Amino acid sequence: LTGNADGDGSGTVTQGDVLTYTVTATNSGNVVLSNVVVSDNLITPNSKTCASVAVGGTCVLVGTYTVTAADVTAGSVTNNASVTSTQVPGPTAATPVVTPVVGIADVYTLISIAPLGYVGEPIAGNVLFGNHGPDAAANVVYTMQLPVGLVGVVFDQPITPAPVAAINRAGLAIPVGMTFTYNPVTGVVNFSGLPGTLPAGASLGMAYRFTTPNLSRFQVSSLISTTTTESSSVNNAEAASAIILQAVRAVTIQKQANADNVTVGQFVRYTIVVHNIGNLPANGLELVDSPASGLEIVPGSLTVDDADHAGVLIPGNPVRITGIDVAVGGTATVSYLMRVGAGISSGELINTAQAFINGAPVSTVASARVHTGSDPVFDQSRILGKVFEDRNGNGWQDPGERGIPGVRLVTVEGLVSETDAEGRYHFEGLNLSNNERGQNFIVKVDPATLPKGSVFTTENPLIRRVTPALPVRFDFGVKFPTPTNADDGAKQ
Repeated sequence: LTGNADGDGSGTVTQGDVLTYTVTATNSGNVVLSNVVVSDNLITPNSKTCASVAVGGTCVLVGTYTVTAADVTAGSVTNNASVTSTQVPGPTAATPVVTPVVGIADVYTLISIAPLGYVGEPIAGNVLFGNHGPDAAANVVYTMQLPVGLVGVVFDQPITPAPVAAINRAGLAIPVGMTFTYNPVTGVVNFSGLPGTLPAGASLGMAYRFTTPNLSRFQVSSLISTTTTESSSVNNAEAASAIILQAVRAVTIQKQANADNVTVGQFVRYTIVVHNIGNLPANGLELVDSPASGLEIVPGSLTVDDADHAGVLIPGNPVRITGIDVAVGGTATVSYLMRVGAGISSGELINTAQAFINGAPVSTVASARVHTGSDPVFDQSRILGKVFEDRNGNGWQDPGERGIPGVRLVTVEGLVSETDAEGRYHFEGLNLSNNERGQNFIVKVDPATLPKGSVFTTENPLIRRVTPALPVRFDFGVKFPTPTNADDGAKQ
C-alpha cells in the first residue's frame, strides 16, 4: 500500500477512500525472464506485462482501489498479487497486504421542550437520536440531562406535531422493554434497552414529560456517543430551555354549576373559584368564559369576591370578567347566572373558563357540565282519543254512542294503554325522533279486547303525524255484532 487519498481527511482508511497499491516483481535469478505478467485482481489496472526483465531488474504494476461498505463490515481490505513468466510459470504469490478499515458515522441529537411552563403542571418535549452515516454507529450510548429534583419523569412515543420539525419525521419505534433511570441528585437520565448499533440513516425519537419545577428558567439537554469514528461531533449534544413565568405560573381555577339537569327557561348559577398558589400576586386577572350554545348570561347577576370587589363584566361570547385581584395564597370567587334559551337540544351543555393576565393564559381550562332533557311542554308530545260504539257506522261518535271501556291499544314503540269507563285513553310524554319535522305514529286496537264479531268503522291501525307540543287524536269506531234470536232467548 503506497497511498491513501483520504477524501474525508480522517487520517484512517474509511469507506470511499481511494487506496494506491504498488506491486513490484523482482528477477532474483541468474537468467533473463521473458513475458513477465504481474497481476492484482483488486486494483485498476489489474495487470502489467513486461517483455523481459533482466537479472536484478523489476516489473512494476501500480493501481487503485476504492474502499466499500463491505470492507467496513469486514474491518479490513486484503490484497493479493502474483507474477508469472515463461521461465517461471508459477504463479508466484506475493505476501498479502491487509489494511484495517475504520467505519465512519455521524451521530446527532435534537431536543425540544415547551417554551413556557407553569409550576406544578406537566411540561413536555421531544428528543431525537440519529445517525447520518455513512456507516453504522457501534456501541452507542444515549443520555439526557434534566433539572435536579424532578417528579413525574416519563418517556413515551414522540409527540405529534413535534415542537422541532426534524423530530417529527419517521424514526425508529421505542423498543419494547426500554427502561430509564433518572437521578434526582444529578438530573442525569440513563437508558437501557435502546439499540447499541444505530444504522446509517436511522433515528430514534421519544417524548418526555415531568412536573414543572419552581424555577425561573431551566435547561434540558441530550447527548449521544459512539466508538465508531465520526466525521463530525459538533452535533452530538443539544440543549433546549423553558421559561417559567413567575407572575402567572401558579393560578388554578375550578368551575361548578348548581344544577345537573336543566330545561328551557331555567336559570343556572355558575361559580368559579380562582386560587393563587404562587409566590406573586395575580392582579388584573381576566376570566374568559365560553358558554355553550343556548346559554346567555343574566345581566346584573355577577358577583366577584376578590381583594377589592371590583370585577367588571364584559358581555358577549365569550363572556369576559376583568379586574380580578388575587393575593398570594388567596382565592377569589366569581358567580353569575345563565339562562337556558329556546332551541337547545337534548344532551350535554359544557361551559368552559380560563384565566389570563395581559392576554397570556395563566391557568388550565376549567369546565362545568349540565344536562338538558326533553321539556314536557315544548319538546314532548301526547296522543289521546276514544274507542266508541259506532252504531250507525259513519266513523264519528254521534250523540248517544257511548265509549267502550277496557279496550287495549298499543304502539309500534311498545307503548300500551287501556280505555277508561268512558272509552278514553292517552299516551303521554312522547319523545320524537325528529323535533323539527315530527314523526309518524301508529296506534292499533287489540281486537281480542272487543266482543267477538265486532267490526271497525274506522281504520285500525291508525297512522298520524305527531309534532312537538301539539296533542293528536286517534279515535276508533267499533260496531258491535247484531244479537241473534238465540242471544235474545238467552237474555230472557
